[in-house]
Amino acid sequence: FRSRATFLPPELYATLRDNVVRACVDVLVTNGQGEVLLGNRIIDPYRGWWTFGGRIIPGESPKEAASRITKEDLGLEVSPERFSFLEFISCICEIRSGSPQGHGWHDITGFHLLTVGEGESSSVRIRKDEYDEIGWFKPEEIIRELDKFRAPLAAIVKEARWKDFI
Repeated sequence: FRSRATFLPPELYATLRDNVVRACVDVLVTNGQGEVLLGNRIIDPYRGWWTFGGRIIPGESPKEAASRITKEDLGLEVSPERFSFLEFISCICEIRSGSPQGHGWHDITGFHLLTVGEGESSSVRIRKDEYDEIGWFKPEEIIRELDKFRAPLAAIVKEARWKDFI
């Protein structure tokens, strides 16, 4: 298989987003202290504290997509084998970043866990066009403070704890 993926004109992409559930990958990054790395997103959808992710490109495995996304969003080169699958969630939002914003979107997101070492965590460089800051958070804080963190994020953190990943 050779991917023929390309960026589509905005009007065509908008039509596809209205009719197709997109496959995505998000990465839950943890450290040796059991903390979770989140980025403060400055763009729709999911403004505020969230994980790092994006769509799967045709021909990529979910772990390959997680590796690519980790490099794009955090500047870390990580082998696909280091990612552990957590869970799929259905993400539905009323607004989207592209036009028409009011049409919303629906993605199926496969969350993967990545534990980074101290040297890697100090090497993180976020995409400034998507995030304005990053922070390390205790799982209990994410689960407890639903006014600061979204319920799907709390659910993924609970799943990671249940599976003894954090």
